[in-house]
Amino acid sequence: AEHPLPEWDDWGELLLRGFKLFAIQLIWALPLIILSIGSSIPAAFTENSDVQGPLVLLSVCCGCLSAVVGIAYGLLEPILTIRFARTDEFSSGFDFGKVFQLLRDNIANVIIAVIINVVVSVALLLIGLLVGTLALVIGLLVTIPVATMLTELVKAHLYGQIGREADSTAIEPV
Repeated sequence: AEHPLPEWDDWGELLLRGFKLFAIQLIWALPLIILSIGSSIPAAFTENSDVQGPLVLLSVCCGCLSAVVGIAYGLLEPILTIRFARTDEFSSGFDFGKVFQLLRDNIANVIIAVIINVVVSVALLLIGLLVGTLALVIGLLVTIPVATMLTELVKAHLYGQIGREADSTAIEPV
């Protein structure tokens, strides 16, 4: 093959690389996590409360901001993944200029990839739920993980396509 897959013999290094990417994505997702908590927790305290109105308002505001930040994070996640895959450096996820340049230069491809990923993940989840339920519910123990794995494979392929077509000035090759 012209571009063979890398060897899978150093599991410790692969696990470390996956942890680094997870940490990059988690740090970028912190505003979304905080806003999501801010939209959930106040709602739990609204029953029989004198401050029900302000808590509901806080919950709704955090929920709306969470939706906007979630969309932004959804667009950034492919870029963070591509930059880390190319550089293998934790700091590549925080070079804001290059991250946003790569996003700006490839926004159409990123939007298409995110939409395809969402559609495929929903379709595979529904198929997994249907098949798993028909298989006496025990099948869910197999079909949901398989649907999740297939979704991740589709996402990785889409991100790879974006990375292949991306401008190399925003991604330093290793």
